[in-house]
Amino acid sequence: MITAIDVNYKDDGSAVVGAVVFSDYSDSTAYRTYLSEILVVEEYKAGQFYRRELPCIMAILRIIEEKIHTVIIDGYVDIGERPGLGRHLWKVLDFKKEVIGVAKKYF
Repeated sequence: MITAIDVNYKDDGSAVVGAVVFSDYSDSTAYRTYLSEILVVEEYKAGQFYRRELPCIMAILRIIEEKIHTVIIDGYVDIGERPGLGRHLWKVLDFKKEVIGVAKKYF
């Protein structure tokens, strides 16, 4: 199974993280969806986005019941020679799941 995850940060310092689970990239509907509220998130620090986003991603991965082999994230896996959010996630997942980064803006 594959999951796509994104985090929405709120003005009050909390966040909502969502995950869509599907079995194949050609699927036109989700197999299952998940939402989780994160009451406290770290402040954004330039160059350390993963410190804010990674705990949210891990929180939703803990509640997903399906066996996931690929995680799609909103962010970079690597930023030039530096590890990005995806590389940090891959490490936390013990290098056992594929991580695909889909960034909306060029860094």
